[in-house]
Amino acid sequence: MQERIRHAYGYRASVRRLAYWMDRYSRRLYDGPYRERSETGPLNIAVKLARQAAGGPFEPPTIAIVSHAAAALLQPRHRRILEIGAGTGRFAWAASAEPARSIVASEFDEETRAWAAAHRGRGNVEFSARRLDECADGEFELIVAIEVIEHIDDYGAVLRGCARVADELIISTPNRQRSAFTSVDRTPAYSEHVREWNAGEFLWVLRAFYRDVQLFTIPALGKQAQRLRDDETWRPVVAPCTDLTCEDSLIAVCAGAFR
Repeated sequence: MQERIRHAYGYRASVRRLAYWMDRYSRRLYDGPYRERSETGPLNIAVKLARQAAGGPFEPPTIAIVSHAAAALLQPRHRRILEIGAGTGRFAWAASAEPARSIVASEFDEETRAWAAAHRGRGNVEFSARRLDECADGEFELIVAIEVIEHIDDYGAVLRGCARVADELIISTPNRQRSAFTSVDRTPAYSEHVREWNAGEFLWVLRAFYRDVQLFTIPALGKQAQRLRDDETWRPVVAPCTDLTCEDSLIAVCAGAFR
């Protein structure tokens, strides 16, 4: 009986009960329908070059680090890799340091693809505009999608295509639960995002397409991003997380595609 009382009214239970009721109250203050944005299509390299010319970073460090974190999750069995939405090729550059890998980096924007090929090309990387529906069943061992899915309207069709083309997927997206206000925003603050998910939503969307889904995050994202900015050879720390995490970035490693 004492154990049951401690479980129901101990410190952890009391804190959780208070947080739950405060959260319920605060959510009512922001209640309303969630409105997705329209898909905008691939982002042109000109945006990054203009930001760099104005004195800002070519790629925001908190975005760039996600590509390096995804590369850190690669396993020796991942030899034939397709990256969709490859952008300026940062993941392909990091992953292709292992010469045994063969990477097709697909990016639809022609200027961005040309910049990536010129600045981040290696002999084992092919930059292309290849679509998922142009790939054969099981053609690749792994598909990688870094900060892409939140930009796409028909994400279900993309995930079905990924599951058909490769048995495994590494995919990242920002965590809607990363701050007090993004967690209740009725539409994403970033104009390029169609929608955002929290960790639990992301997990169960992916579980509709893959038998096994493991969630990871980048602890202390800002500090790690700063360190990567100072030293691009630095390997970021990636840690497992649960569906309750409030860390900024979500990276899922998926296996066992349903076909």
